[in-house]
Amino acid sequence: MVLAMARRERRIVLTNDKDFAELVFARRQASSGVLLLRLRDWNADQKAERLLEVLSDPPELRRAMVVVTSRGLRRRPFPEPD
Repeated sequence: MVLAMARRERRIVLTNDKDFAELVFARRQASSGVLLLRLRDWNADQKAERLLEVLSDPPELRRAMVVVTSRGLRRRPFPEPD
């Protein structure tokens, strides 16, 4: 439901939930893009600060999952929908 709504509205999903990877890659649910924060032991202020760092020079977010960690970014393009 969240992915479908984001796709209809051409929005990127910002999440801490890695289940979105399962939905997009294993179940091939279409999405505009997912920005996954993998900052497990960080508080909300630290996560917000890291997110602002990433968005100051954003990677290509459309049609990909971008994983944000304390050390960097990983970008994986989505598979084509069935």
